[in-house]
Amino acid sequence: MLGHDPTSAYLLVMDSTTVIKRYSGIAGTTITYVDSITLANAVDNTVGFFFDDTNNYYVCIDTTNNYIRRFNSSGTLVDNTSYTDSDSTLRGICLIGERYYLMYMKETTTTTGRFYIDIVPVALVR
Repeated sequence: MLGHDPTSAYLLVMDSTTVIKRYSGIAGTTITYVDSITLANAVDNTVGFFFDDTNNYYVCIDTTNNYIRRFNSSGTLVDNTSYTDSDSTLRGICLIGERYYLMYMKETTTTTGRFYIDIVPVALVR
């Protein structure tokens, strides 16, 4: 999964369930490894994550425990917010205005191969 830190112009790569790597110098075909952030708790690395550049939070999803987890820039857990929707089609998280939304991708029942995105608001705000 990929993310972006627009303040520092870092490409963020979720390397495992507890590590996000940061890269800089995106130019042409070259990027430079900067460092790694080790998250205090494991999260799901098969769904998207979000970098909140206002608070410098890595916002990740723990589908095992049904939590949205926010980590500070050092990887320390800031807080957890639970959610109750199904994880089977969960693909990521986004921020619209000041509210976070979970994003689900579902196949239509009428046409095979067609999908739609369902954006569901959660209780978490910036």
